[in-house]
Amino acid sequence: MKNFVLTMVAITGTFLMGWGQRYENIKTQLMLGQFAKAKEELDKNWTNAKFLSKPEAYILKATILAQLGNAKDAGEAGAVMIDEAESVYNEYLEKDPEKSLIKDPAYANTPITIYSSLFNRGIGFYNDKNYKSSLKAFEKVSKWSTFLNSNGIAEIPLDTNAILLAGASAQATGENEEEAFMYYKKLADNKVGGKDNEFLYRFLARKSFDQGKLDEFERYMALGKELFPEEEFYSYKEEDFIFSLEDKEEKMRKIEEMLDKKPNNLKVQLAYGEILFDVLNPKNTEDPLPENSVEMETKMVKAFDKASEIDESSPLGSMNLANHFMNKSIRANNTVSAHQKMMRDKQKANTPEQVKGKPAPKPPAAEPADVEKRKELQADYESILEFALSYYGKAVLVYEKMTVPESVDKQNWRNAVSNLIDINKELKNGAIRDKNVTNEKKFDAEEKRYMAMYSKLNL
Repeated sequence: MKNFVLTMVAITGTFLMGWGQRYENIKTQLMLGQFAKAKEELDKNWTNAKFLSKPEAYILKATILAQLGNAKDAGEAGAVMIDEAESVYNEYLEKDPEKSLIKDPAYANTPITIYSSLFNRGIGFYNDKNYKSSLKAFEKVSKWSTFLNSNGIAEIPLDTNAILLAGASAQATGENEEEAFMYYKKLADNKVGGKDNEFLYRFLARKSFDQGKLDEFERYMALGKELFPEEEFYSYKEEDFIFSLEDKEEKMRKIEEMLDKKPNNLKVQLAYGEILFDVLNPKNTEDPLPENSVEMETKMVKAFDKASEIDESSPLGSMNLANHFMNKSIRANNTVSAHQKMMRDKQKANTPEQVKGKPAPKPPAAEPADVEKRKELQADYESILEFALSYYGKAVLVYEKMTVPESVDKQNWRNAVSNLIDINKELKNGAIRDKNVTNEKKFDAEEKRYMAMYSKLNL
């Protein structure tokens, strides 16, 4: 029995040595550059399970296919062989987790050959503007460059060209901007410079802004400024990007989001208020206001009040609100006038015709409901005037503190005082109408005070 066992062991050893010799024979042909003969010999053995039992069979086949596929005259068939070589090489890696043969002199160049062949293929697709195909090619190239570097086969810590072309292909398809972002991000995170790569940082900054990733936006703007200090683009702030948006709804949404996070941003508070101001104050006072004008006015007042709080030396917030309420008072006064005309027309229509030789008949008394409505409209008009009065007054206090006002400030100061004169006069007349002596005296005194100020401003 012992002799039998020994005999079987000897036979098995001889058998394995025989298959090992076959690998060596094919490998020798490979190293001598006899790739066709090597493939012919390989093909003869490929259907034999014993031959395929060792991982070396797969790396051997991948190497032969890679060499044949990378030949100058290989054409379309060469591309097919490279794809098969890549697939078979991956099979080898699965069967040999230790990667024991990847640095064997016979096989060390195989992943490099696959890598370079795929790179050249990608370049061809890219030059032909077949961006979807070039993207697939450079996706593979990027994976192979990582493999080469991580396994010490070739030193490629950052395959700049492959990553750049992968990103450019993704972007050019018009459908894969997220992939483009991923590839460009690898380059930017490694601070890849050079004038030709400046566009990376613009793309990443804009994309981050569009996605609302403001921390990322600021990071890529800072990197761009560091690497390309001469470019004005990187001096722009988040608000500059917001103001450049053409979609009005999107612009307002982003402004409001920003103000929720950064309420002390004076520039944005003023800009937000001005956008709302323009909607609420059309040039034609007869144009209808939007349905949500009350809500918009509340937001505008909040924005301009906050701007005045942030910068107490600036009269802009108060002046804008004063002008708004002054414009609003014109609309309210037009409503009062229209109602009063309606009352006169109604009285005229209800007045009997004069009989010849007799005194003209007196018009009938105005209807109580019309009188009450007129009082409501007048009260509304005057309450709006008082808002304008308050904000013009606040603006004047700021102007008075200016050591050397600019010419535009002087003009706005005069306008504010002029409007204060008119408002106080109007409110005084209302007090006279209502027989409110206290208010009559108060508004009369204010009117005279601002008249004296106006005289000095015009010296």
